[in-house]
Amino acid sequence: MTLPNRVRKQLPKDPWWHIFGLSSGLLFAVMLMFARLDPDDFERLDRWFENAVQPLQTFGHIELFLAITVLGGTVGITAVALGAAYFLRHNRFAQVQLFLILLFSSLSMGIAKAFVERARPDVLLWLDPMNSYSFPSGHATLSTALYGFIAVQLYRRSMSTLTRYLSILVPACVILLVSWSRIILNYHYFTDVTAGILLGLFWLAVIFMLPKPRAGLLAHR
Repeated sequence: MTLPNRVRKQLPKDPWWHIFGLSSGLLFAVMLMFARLDPDDFERLDRWFENAVQPLQTFGHIELFLAITVLGGTVGITAVALGAAYFLRHNRFAQVQLFLILLFSSLSMGIAKAFVERARPDVLLWLDPMNSYSFPSGHATLSTALYGFIAVQLYRRSMSTLTRYLSILVPACVILLVSWSRIILNYHYFTDVTAGILLGLFWLAVIFMLPKPRAGLLAHR
C-alpha cells in the first residue's frame, strides 16, 4: 500500500535526525571543552568578527539590532512560544515537544554557562552591561530551538514547494539575525553564538527523535 505524499512527509525521519543531532551535539561538546580548558583558541576568530562588525556598531544600527535581539530574549521567546502553542492547540504531542525543547535548551545552556564561566565582551557605550556568563549565547540557543521547531512544523504542513522553502528560510533568517545582533551589540563573541546554535540544533534533533504515542492524552486529537 502506497502512502499519500501528505502522510509520508509527516513520518519521522529518524536516521536523519540521529545524524543531525549527533553531529551538532559532538561539535558543541568540542567547543565546550575548548571554551573551558583553553578559551584563547577562540580569540583569533572572535577578534576577526569583532573587527568585521565594527562598521555596524553605530547608534543608528544599534537601535535596529536592539529591536531584532528582542526576538531571542525572554519576552520574544515567550510570546512566540505561546503563539506556537496556540497554533498547535489540536496537537498535544507537538505542544509537549515545544515545552521540552525550550526546557532542555534553557537548562543545558545555564549549566554550560556555569561550567565555562566565560566573561562577556566589553559593552558598547550606549548599552548597559550584563553580569551573566557569555558562553554559550542564550539568545542563539533558544532562538535556534524555538524557530527551528516552528520551521519543522510549518514545513510538515506546507502544501507547495514555495511554502516549504519559506517555512525554512524565514525562521532561519530570524535565527541568524538574532545571533548576529548579539555580536554587533557586543553582548557575545562569535563562538558564543555558534555554540548556542549548535546546542539549539542538538535539542531540536533530540525532541524530533521522540516517538509519537499512538493513543492517550498526548496523541493527536
